[in-house]
Amino acid sequence: MAQRRSRMNHKLPDHLFPYKGGNGKTYFKYKHPSMEKAESFGSDKRKAIEAAKQLNSILGVENDLVAKVVSPDATTFSDYIETFKAHLQTRTVNTEPLSEKTLAEYYRIIRSFEKELGEFPIAAVTRKNCADLLNEYPLKSRNKYRSILVLMFDYAVSDGECDDNPASKIMPTPKQKRTRQPLSLEGFKVVYRHADWTTKNAMDVALRSLQRREDIRNFKFSDWENVKTVRMRQSKTWKHGTYLEFNIEGTSLEGIIERIRKEMTVLSPYIVHWKPARRKKNKDRDHWTQLAPRQLSDGFAEARDKSGFYDHLPKEEKPSFHEIRALGADLYIDMGWSEEDVQALLGHTTLKQTFEYLDRGRERYKQTKKPALDIE
Repeated sequence: MAQRRSRMNHKLPDHLFPYKGGNGKTYFKYKHPSMEKAESFGSDKRKAIEAAKQLNSILGVENDLVAKVVSPDATTFSDYIETFKAHLQTRTVNTEPLSEKTLAEYYRIIRSFEKELGEFPIAAVTRKNCADLLNEYPLKSRNKYRSILVLMFDYAVSDGECDDNPASKIMPTPKQKRTRQPLSLEGFKVVYRHADWTTKNAMDVALRSLQRREDIRNFKFSDWENVKTVRMRQSKTWKHGTYLEFNIEGTSLEGIIERIRKEMTVLSPYIVHWKPARRKKNKDRDHWTQLAPRQLSDGFAEARDKSGFYDHLPKEEKPSFHEIRALGADLYIDMGWSEEDVQALLGHTTLKQTFEYLDRGRERYKQTKKPALDIE
């Protein structure tokens, strides 16, 4: 079965694909369904096309005819995707269905799988096929992609489409050493001075509330009006209808919210908001002043680089907006908060996650009773 050709590649022979090399030059590779690994054909387009045509005449016709005779209705990887999506719609975690955001991320990853494995009969996909596919992704995200591929083949085995799960036999990638450096309080203050009004507001709220980007962009003035104890639904860890509750009366966070309300120059329901040059609809926003999660990160990165405070670090090691949560957690510990209270505010399910946020360069001590055993 020939793979569907994109508009860009439709003039090339079946199974021949162009790709950009590290030097920006276009190269060609040939990948027939009967082959476990693609073969590089170099950068000469004419020679690559000629070789692909010859191989298609030898491999293509023979294999397509055999496939039609032996298994005319074989379910391809692409065919099974819709069945897998239906399974995901009914899948639950701790009795709760998958969120729309999680489903969207699953669908995005599945579509990337289809580019490489789409034409393969799902029962004929090998461990090598899966390994080659996963090797195309960065190390830091490979385990997430592997888990979704394993899940898809688990369902395929259960549905009788294949006899075993080739992806499950691939070892997970060892946890990668963290490269992003922590944000210091001094660094926070320097970056803050170089940030625009919206980014400063986001930084202020993030440092005091320890919430994630998604929750900060969703904070509304109506959530805080006429109440001092705020009930907040944390987007990433929302389970079983449990809200996070905290009191802001007399706190710096309450003062920040009031300051933003007085300084705002555009009517917005959102505490952290912006005034775009043009009003336009966006499926990811329910109001034209609402920020996208990336705007919080990009605004912080722009101020960080403008400050020059972290210029001694490579780009991948410079602290991001997300590091504000870890800095705030450490500051609360310094104030005398318990690790359990910090865990609740961060929205972590385990203390182990919270310990990963706290300053790893600091020596911490756990108090115990006086060891005063006397034995005669």
